[in-house]
Amino acid sequence: VLLSVPPDAGDAVRQLCGAHGARATQIGTASGSPLAIAVGAEQVLTVGVDALREPYETAIPEAMGEAVAAV
Repeated sequence: VLLSVPPDAGDAVRQLCGAHGARATQIGTASGSPLAIAVGAEQVLTVGVDALREPYETAIPEAMGEAVAAV
């Protein structure tokens, strides 16, 4: 599960997960555009946030066989 929380909530999330036997690990931070993903020191993906809007808004309805209006 990927979770996005405000920067000051990380400790609380880790404590909550720990209390329920789950593990939580911070893997990065999010800010602005573009979305950039790095593995170690290697940047593996850079994409404008605007380009992610349609997949974000249509993936679940399409998977459920629902018609999706133009985004």
